[in-house]
Amino acid sequence: MKVLAFPAFKNRRSNPYNYLLYSAVRGMGIEVREFGIRTIFRERFDIIHIHWPEHYLNSHHRAKAWVFSFLFLAGLIVAKARGARIVWTVHNLHPHEVRYPVTSHFFWRSFLGLIDGYTSFSEAVRKAALATHPKLEKLPSAITRHGLYEGEYPPPNPPAEAAARLLVPQDRPLILFFGRVKAYKNAVGLIEAFVEMTKGGRAASLVVAGKIDANYASEVLRAVGEQTDIVVRDEFLEPDVIGDYLSVATLCVFPYKEILNSGSIFLSATYRTTALVPRSPNFEEYGDLMGPGSLLFFDERLNASDLSRAVDMAGAASFAVSDELNWKQIAHNTVKFFEAVASSSAENSKKELFV
Repeated sequence: MKVLAFPAFKNRRSNPYNYLLYSAVRGMGIEVREFGIRTIFRERFDIIHIHWPEHYLNSHHRAKAWVFSFLFLAGLIVAKARGARIVWTVHNLHPHEVRYPVTSHFFWRSFLGLIDGYTSFSEAVRKAALATHPKLEKLPSAITRHGLYEGEYPPPNPPAEAAARLLVPQDRPLILFFGRVKAYKNAVGLIEAFVEMTKGGRAASLVVAGKIDANYASEVLRAVGEQTDIVVRDEFLEPDVIGDYLSVATLCVFPYKEILNSGSIFLSATYRTTALVPRSPNFEEYGDLMGPGSLLFFDERLNASDLSRAVDMAGAASFAVSDELNWKQIAHNTVKFFEAVASSSAENSKKELFV
């Protein structure tokens, strides 16, 4: 079997998910190639595996977004004419930012009409995808889990050493928000809840670490104000620095306004650091798969009580990661689904495959 993946390995530094998945798939003797516009037109493949189809629409240049999105769709049409099957893994129900609404509407309508099957990280995500995109109802589907990032980041460091390198206090609980700081991730909501909690007498430190979007930076800094127990590190985080933060953190918090999946949550679990996340059926599934207390939940708007309760509970977490999150098992399930989709005819009626 020959698979063209978009992306396959090139995003390893920013998100090792694809690298870990396709390394395990290659270990099964499957040929995996990196997607490219020229490649999809020049070569034949059995499976085209797409993760973030809106990639080209993220360009700040309208003409580039339109041209490359058109070429991407045209490439899929050519690949299908040559016998390829197209599989989409649902990372998001819709893009976090829509720069070109008309083009985006046309693109998604066309893309959903081209795919032959889709995978989801959980049953909850599958149901959400069906509710958002009814076209998927007639397509085969599978649950293929999201694994942890063991081996892709440095091992945990002694907390005292990590705290000294990061210049953060160790005499109180440390709450961590890390990763790209975008408006939809709601770092400001976390800062406001933290300030409310500390005004109530709870001693703690908050670190917001990661590159802040330019159009969101002033809002973040305004929320911090004169607080001396909040540290903002506006910088790209190298793996060893992320490892230090997660080694010293008491609790990670991801107060996203809208979220379906998040790689940062799996990275927190990789370091066995409890994360506080918005309650959702998807995250509740993964909380069960990663062990009691691995994920804690808040409902609706994050507040000081949620934060204080989570700090108290973080130390009681008991991580017991299910074999379902093993990359070899994930690769096996993924390839099994590829084989089922590749062997199915275009005239197939509704068929659901769960592996």
